[in-house]
Amino acid sequence: PFFMSSIFLQTLPFFLIVAIGFFSGKYKFLSKRGTDAITKFVFYFALSAMLFKFSSQLEISEIFNLKFVGCYVAATSILYIAVIMVSYFSWNKFETAVFDAQIATVGNTGFLGIPLLATLLGSQSVGYVMMILATDFAIFGTLIVVLIMASRDQAWGIRLLKPIAKGLFQNPMIVSFSFGILWGYLDYQIPKFFSEFL
Repeated sequence: PFFMSSIFLQTLPFFLIVAIGFFSGKYKFLSKRGTDAITKFVFYFALSAMLFKFSSQLEISEIFNLKFVGCYVAATSILYIAVIMVSYFSWNKFETAVFDAQIATVGNTGFLGIPLLATLLGSQSVGYVMMILATDFAIFGTLIVVLIMASRDQAWGIRLLKPIAKGLFQNPMIVSFSFGILWGYLDYQIPKFFSEFL
């Protein structure tokens, strides 16, 4: 009981923040524009800073484990295909079925998974979660673009490379994560002022 109450108290601040956001929106304390601005700030700055900081502190071997990635991709792909089929045969458009599959398989790893794990077990414990995040970016983030573009244009091939590359390079989570990995690989130290800023 003590162990569970300790975990509850450690994770409570995260869910209080979620609750504040929920009730602020529900009771119109924040306008839609205000909510959009906060979301944009978190996505482009706060989350990116956290991802850079954590990924720059990890060894490549801590992030990449081929067996783990293979198991994750296999299990997620099975669920992805199953959700597409169920949604499509429920008379949804193929594009809607792809969005359903993406929502069903890609979790809230960045916004909640990483900070919760770091709080409970320390920043060095986030390697596997970062690997899941990287796999989601590289495989399932690309897959949704390919499937939607193909369903709209009914065309496969080199034409799909431009929107895929554009989508990947414009995603601040991918950019910050990649820069963090590179920073850690080059074994640069983060200056104290910059670490506090992050």
